[in-house]
Amino acid sequence: MSLAPNTLLVVATLAVGWMVLLPLKNHLRWMVHLAALPVGLLGWATAVAMTTVVGAPLTMSLALSGAAVFVGLFGSLSVWHARRAPAEGPGFSWWTFAAVGAAVVLLGEGVARLGTYVATADSWANYEPMGWLLHDTGVLTSIVLNERNVLIPAMHAAGRSFGTEVTFAIYQVLAVVLAALTAHLVWASLAGIARRWKFVLTGTTIAVIVSSPVWLYMSMYIHSHIISATYLLLGIGAVHRARFEPERARGPWLMLAGLCSAGLALARPDGLAYVFVPVLVYLGAHIGLGWSRRDALAFYAPLLTVLGLTFGAALVRLGLWAPPKLSGAVALAALVALALSAFAPAAVRHMGRAGRWLATGQRFSLVVLAATGLAIVGVLALRPEQGPLAIANIYLNLTAEGGWGVFWFATAFALAASGLARLVTRPAAWRDALGISVVQFFALALLVHAGAHPGRLYWGDSFNRVVFHVVPLAFWFIAVSAGALIPARRGSGAE
Repeated sequence: MSLAPNTLLVVATLAVGWMVLLPLKNHLRWMVHLAALPVGLLGWATAVAMTTVVGAPLTMSLALSGAAVFVGLFGSLSVWHARRAPAEGPGFSWWTFAAVGAAVVLLGEGVARLGTYVATADSWANYEPMGWLLHDTGVLTSIVLNERNVLIPAMHAAGRSFGTEVTFAIYQVLAVVLAALTAHLVWASLAGIARRWKFVLTGTTIAVIVSSPVWLYMSMYIHSHIISATYLLLGIGAVHRARFEPERARGPWLMLAGLCSAGLALARPDGLAYVFVPVLVYLGAHIGLGWSRRDALAFYAPLLTVLGLTFGAALVRLGLWAPPKLSGAVALAALVALALSAFAPAAVRHMGRAGRWLATGQRFSLVVLAATGLAIVGVLALRPEQGPLAIANIYLNLTAEGGWGVFWFATAFALAASGLARLVTRPAAWRDALGISVVQFFALALLVHAGAHPGRLYWGDSFNRVVFHVVPLAFWFIAVSAGALIPARRGSGAE
């Protein structure tokens, strides 16, 4: 019995990600498996960029050719990083690839054969038909870019090339990956405390997240949310891991962070706003820890290359396409802003005393967060009717109308307690960075939505769904803040 087309898409995506990351398996270790599917998705975006330029339908051969171009570009970069900083210690076992591959095939095939998924008007009126359109024409249009950006329509087009009628299994497989990624990051961050407490905190974190009705819904939903949440967590998680590596070994983690930040930017039209959350986490680490220009190149090269290829192809074909959501001018301005942000560390170094002040602790990140707050105040002042209504709708959706139940009451309490825990625990810059990134996400989301439209009072409101993206990140921060309250094992050297 042959594999279902949905399973073939999952397996092909996994293979693309593995081929890119394989040279770094001894550096990334288990993360090479957790990151493979998200990284592999960028191969389909590259394929659509290629067919957009040449004007050819996305046949299976062209889909695989575009993915091969992606593998060639970033697989070569992985080889360069691996040779520059050979991994220390025992090599990562090859049997894990067989085990993970078998598990993914079984899971993907089970989901595909079961045929259960959640679809709404966005799924049927946007993602599926846009995937069919890209498969049949191979060309990005202003409607596709405005409504859904590049990545997910490209994934659906690739699914069509493999024979899917509806592309759905990969969402549910990615939901399992996201849960495993959250568990991995929480466990790895709880260094120094007793193993039983690591089990308790990691298990409780995952149980709370995956038992939420919204998680269960999103895990089967044909939409951008599981994918965006995965890229956000993985991008920030990779920067976090880079903090604890020696200079020559940071490159593999920062390359992964750059790729995942690009995926976040391409997953939704407003992804070009949320990409600044992992970018600011990176900049805070670079400035606070005194990283080098090589580190900046390791992070920004994959980020700007992927975005340059995809949006560059769209600009070549369409020029500055028109609004209403993600216009060509907005995309170009975001790319310029991302490129300019690479010079922020150099600018801080040349600011004298003010630069030294900014480079202390998380002050740079806090200043950027404060600037975002001022921008929100400006939007509310310019839109005196729409802005307050948007805030009221956001509050009512999260607390009453949006289907979350008591989730955000409990989460807000846990986040506030985590912030207060800093007063009685030894400060840790990386833990502060996680907390600031959660607040920065909410600030950007509020800025985007208050400035665009007042929202709607029901579960399908855009902000009400987008806020799901930050849930794993928020609970990672809550878990490590709780872990900081537990006395470290003797001789562990933990903070």
